[in-house]
Amino acid sequence: MFRLDADRPVEFCDGLRRRDFLHAGSLAFLGLSLTDLMAMRAKGAIDPAKKDV
Repeated sequence: MFRLDADRPVEFCDGLRRRDFLHAGSLAFLGLSLTDLMAMRAKGAIDPAKKDV
């Protein structure tokens, strides 16, 4: 993972850093889209041999 953290991370009032919040949100987003992708592959809607780069 590519990180651009400064020496002094900025925290929200509840102790969470903004980067941690965004990282958790992106993982949730990718997890949901991965589920949809696998369901589409199982139905045969996507050819697993073709990959986007």
